[in-house]
This record gives sequence, structure tokens and C-alpha cells, in this order.
Amino acid sequence: MKKLIPLSDFVFEQKRKTTSETDYVKPLKLIFNYAEFLKQPLTLAMFVPCDEEGNIIEIQPYFTFADPEYKNKPECIKYWQAKEKLLFVRGPKLNEGKFRYIVEKYKDIEGLANNGWELELTPSALEAIGIK
Repeated sequence: MKKLIPLSDFVFEQKRKTTSETDYVKPLKLIFNYAEFLKQPLTLAMFVPCDEEGNIIEIQPYFTFADPEYKNKPECIKYWQAKEKLLFVRGPKLNEGKFRYIVEKYKDIEGLANNGWELELTPSALEAIGIK
């Protein structure tokens, strides 16, 4: 699983991957983890890097440079730390306005999953679910 899907689809996916009737411990744990993941209230910080107050951290040109002079600036460090926490990959048609709309319209991640938002999950999201 690399994209956000409804819980029932995830359950059936885990069932298909299970090879024996006695091997349900790991899939069941993943199902519980995914259910908890889906119940998280939506925040802008799941889509774009934000500070502790929920304000978007605007990317500066020097945030992408490998130069240690820039790499160690506090605002650069905060940006990359916030970026590592993102749960969804930013697609080409998704922008700040669309993210704000999503956060206002749907109360939790499950609302997105159940309404066809097949957003790609980041490594942080997959780790939270327990998928490697």
C-alpha cells in the first residue's frame, strides 16, 4: 500500500496477503494501526511543512543547498524537520488552497480515504502504520 485507501480495502488487502489462518497477528496489528492512523484529525502540517502554530513554512532558495552555512540555519532546520513529518506526498494538482479546503471539509484522514482521495503516503505515514 502506497496510497490512502478506505479501511475496508486495507482489511481485504491484508487478508489477501495472509498465507495461513494462524498467521493473523501481524495483519491484525497493521489493521489496528491503520484504523488509528485514519482517525487522526486533519491538519495542514500533514500536507505542507508547518511550524508549531500551524503556519506554513515558506521554502527559501537556500533550504535546498547543501552548503553547511545554510543547512544549519534554524529556519532551514525547522523546515526539514517539518517536511520529514508530512504524511502525504504533494501531487502536481495540489496547492496550499487545496490543502486548506481538504482540512476544512474533512475532519480526519478517514474522511479523505472514504471520499476517493487516493493520496500517496510518505515514508513517515507508512512507518506510523507499521509498513516498511
